[in-house]
Amino acid sequence: MSSFEADKKILCAVFLTFLLVAGGSVQAGSTSSLSWNDCVREAIDNNPELAGSAQSIKKFKASQWVTTSPALPHVSTKAGAGRSNSFSGDRERNENSYSIKGEQLVFDGFKTISDIKSSKELVKASKYGYTATSSEIRYNLRTAFVDLMRAQALVPVTKSIIDRRKQNLSMIKLKYESGREHEGSLLLAEADLAQAQYDFKKAQRDISVAEYALKKQLGRNDDSPIRVIGTFTVKEASDKMPNLRTLAENHPLVNKLESEVKSARYDLDSSAATFSPVVKLNAEAGKIKPMSLSASEHGWSAGIDLSLPLFEGGNRIANVRKTRAAYLQAEFNSQSRYDDVLSTLEKAWQNFQDAQENALVQEKYLNASEVRAKISRAEYANGLLIFDNWIIIEDNFIKIQKAYINAQAEMLASEAAWIKAKGGYLEYQ
Repeated sequence: MSSFEADKKILCAVFLTFLLVAGGSVQAGSTSSLSWNDCVREAIDNNPELAGSAQSIKKFKASQWVTTSPALPHVSTKAGAGRSNSFSGDRERNENSYSIKGEQLVFDGFKTISDIKSSKELVKASKYGYTATSSEIRYNLRTAFVDLMRAQALVPVTKSIIDRRKQNLSMIKLKYESGREHEGSLLLAEADLAQAQYDFKKAQRDISVAEYALKKQLGRNDDSPIRVIGTFTVKEASDKMPNLRTLAENHPLVNKLESEVKSARYDLDSSAATFSPVVKLNAEAGKIKPMSLSASEHGWSAGIDLSLPLFEGGNRIANVRKTRAAYLQAEFNSQSRYDDVLSTLEKAWQNFQDAQENALVQEKYLNASEVRAKISRAEYANGLLIFDNWIIIEDNFIKIQKAYINAQAEMLASEAAWIKAKGGYLEYQ
């Protein structure tokens, strides 16, 4: 086994140990370690935005029932009591009445049917909206998860950089004290150590920031520390571009607007139907007061009502114009959103491919810079390399360690953006 491979295994072991036991600076209290699946389950149960979207579905389902009710029979009862006296001099008498009345819509120009179809489409739209909300939450959750992974991974790396800078400073001090190195090199080594110590403290602080962002997506309100367990490995890796138009056509946001277009179309039909007559059947039975009688009597009545508004100040005409404009607006919005989704898919796919390739490149740079750093360090210690040349190689190796972790995190973040662009929701695997 080469020394590089051995060091790499050690680095991985340090990283995994940190993830499991939350090494470094950890807040007081019990630390919970969460996998990605743990976070998904918790977000489904507790995320307030997702819960609000679920209530939106219930609201539109209730509205659907409201629009359906005019097509169903309407039954009501009434009762009354009082005293009456006529001007003819008859004595006063007690009166009471009670009845049950039923009414059934027969025809209204298909207005109610159009309203029912419109409400059904709005229920569909709310369900697609829920999926779109879940997709957005998944992206935010995954980004927060990856940011915390990145922050956790940088802590042991920056700690190892401090140790390396201390070793370098000790070596330079010996050379300076023996007269083989000048003061500028010593001061630079001290500054490099101070920078490494700052980077380590910043990495610890970044964990707290990333923790807060993840808790927000999880719907947590407590202050207990959390850590995440995961690897910088993508699941969507592929160099073959999928059919972006098919993905766009099945995107929840596109489907949501398509349902809204259909709903607007039915609303237009409903407003046009207000110019048609309304026919209703009605029946009543009980102790009622007929129009021709002064006293109440038991009986029943049945009939048919027909109504047709003739003029309402142009209200119906204006309503048709309004709903037609709303329908056209919904159509234009749907087409615009489809184009946006298609463009986002194209960009997200390319960014994901770029991020994967960049991570591979950064890994090669890490391997090369570590080998160079080992060789140059030995050469500098033996006086075969001057400080100015050695420190450039040393700095490059230290920078590439952090750059490699960032590249891996960006790869996962771009994967999350690609899944979001496809409309992948929380349960997406």
